[in-house]
Amino acid sequence: MVFFNKTRALVFGIGFILIGLGCVIYGTLVKIELNKPAVDLYDANTDWTQFRMNQHVELDLDFLIDPYMVFEDDKGKETSRVYTIPDLIVADDGMVYMSHFIGVAVTSNDFDKFDKIVSNSWEWWNDEEGTVEFGKDTVHLDGYLRKASSNDKKFMKEYLHDMGYSDDEIAQMYRPYVLMTNGSSMKGVILAGAFMFVLGVASLIYAIFRFIQGR
Repeated sequence: MVFFNKTRALVFGIGFILIGLGCVIYGTLVKIELNKPAVDLYDANTDWTQFRMNQHVELDLDFLIDPYMVFEDDKGKETSRVYTIPDLIVADDGMVYMSHFIGVAVTSNDFDKFDKIVSNSWEWWNDEEGTVEFGKDTVHLDGYLRKASSNDKKFMKEYLHDMGYSDDEIAQMYRPYVLMTNGSSMKGVILAGAFMFVLGVASLIYAIFRFIQGR
């Protein structure tokens, strides 16, 4: 049992150190990016093909389509969704097209607000008479771009397939990033990482001491 406790302390120590370092490094990198001027996603000079991980971005969101991924708790209640933000362009023929797509993570507190924008967006998109006002509901978003996970890529691809896009079109149009608006929580991530690192070091020292003592 003594050997097991020493081994467990050693494993926990190394694990906590690695996880703690990861949290500190990640949180610090995001905080550095958030201190830089934000790139406006709707600026005419913004190239959606040049996005990078953790980039600080903002926009006054006025066009949004359905979520491609939903998260639920143990009771089946939705806790968050990842909606789809299209980049709209006006072609030479005057037609409006969706040219690129990214995700945006939304918590349950904001479902109603984002669902309203989705509803208004589709109403405008499908209006053949030109009587529906564009962007009558907007929300300002300021955050950073995280790299899309394998599930993000899988479910976004399925959603775009359902919209009628081919694999080749999706490969060109999908930008594998998700806009995260919880940048203010990075301080907590850094502090939690620092605490885990200290805890890991203490556990590692304890394990090494026990091994030296042979107990």
